Amino acid sequence: MEKPPDEERGVELVIVGGGIAGLTCAVAAERALPEARITLLEQTVAITPVGAGIVLWPNALAVLDRWGIPREELAAAGTRMTRAGVCTSRGRWLRRVDAGRREQRIGQSVALHRARLVDVLLRRLTRTETHLGAKVDRVDLDGSVHWSSPEGEGALRADVVAAADGLRSTVRRQHWGVAPRPAGVICLRAVVDVPTEEFVEAWGRGEIVGQVPIGGGRTYVYAARRAPWDGAGIEWARSWPALTLGVVEAVGAAATERIVAELASLPAVKPWTRGRVALLGDAAHAMLPFLGQGACQGIEDADALVDTIAAGAGLHGYEARRRGRAMMVHRASRHASQLAMAHGVRARARDALVPLIPDRAFLAQLARVAAPRA
Repeated sequence: MEKPPDEERGVELVIVGGGIAGLTCAVAAERALPEARITLLEQTVAITPVGAGIVLWPNALAVLDRWGIPREELAAAGTRMTRAGVCTSRGRWLRRVDAGRREQRIGQSVALHRARLVDVLLRRLTRTETHLGAKVDRVDLDGSVHWSSPEGEGALRADVVAAADGLRSTVRRQHWGVAPRPAGVICLRAVVDVPTEEFVEAWGRGEIVGQVPIGGGRTYVYAARRAPWDGAGIEWARSWPALTLGVVEAVGAAATERIVAELASLPAVKPWTRGRVALLGDAAHAMLPFLGQGACQGIEDADALVDTIAAGAGLHGYEARRRGRAMMVHRASRHASQLAMAHGVRARARDALVPLIPDRAFLAQLARVAAPRA
């Protein structure tokens, strides 16, 4: 049976991982748990964002706003997502919903560089003790955490350990033994100094390319293609007419950042909590990125976990609040990947059927995933 923390001394919270979910957890904890001692352990020597660009959907913006980060500040750090659509590689639009209708139904979305978001989160931290270069050697279910870093070795006994250490979580491997499942798809993410005005995702035959304006005259470009592909460039999309002129060439020659990796997701992890340890973000439910909800769901996790701690409830309350929704989004992301990456007769059927979906039905499904939660 979990023993609640001693309220007089405050909660001892250790966060493993300095990504979006971990940083959001620290920001929320500083506001909701004024007496808490918060320690963040990040294995890299600098908190460096991975992924180049990010879209914050209304569900994530609502959480960040609640914890003192207004959407206006985030929009100023990037750009408000207005014009958006999905088309075929030949330039035929499959879905293009008016921005006003989309915002009326689900709210505003913001696209920005992950580094800008990380900077915004870090600037909110005033009393979180952060250890960089901290390799977590062992986490025990009683809350004992042992790590080593250039500063030496460290150990703490936490009331709650928030394991936000990503897809290849060492904490999950230690206590759950669940490994990522490769998707057989290579993904390229890049930032190019080419201004664009519209969020476009173009679907080919077993391959996609997306362009996302992120402000400052820069564009986040992502591409996915079935293996084998080395991710060196996207010359194969040079003739795709919906992409802004110069974007494809810039990815191959002048990208300021480039990340190539095989996509992977997690099979179901059960439970998300054991003893005093809770998984959140990709460590709990890493999903394929085809709905752009991975980081957004990690932000929702952080919100729910901090609320659970503040209420003095057991960690099972966190999982009860989050599992159903996160796994629904996980499934939806997998289905979205099958749609986007279709080829052959399935791609032809997709291109014929997607435009027939009424806007109201499309927006209802989008709202189910991306609208702010009550």
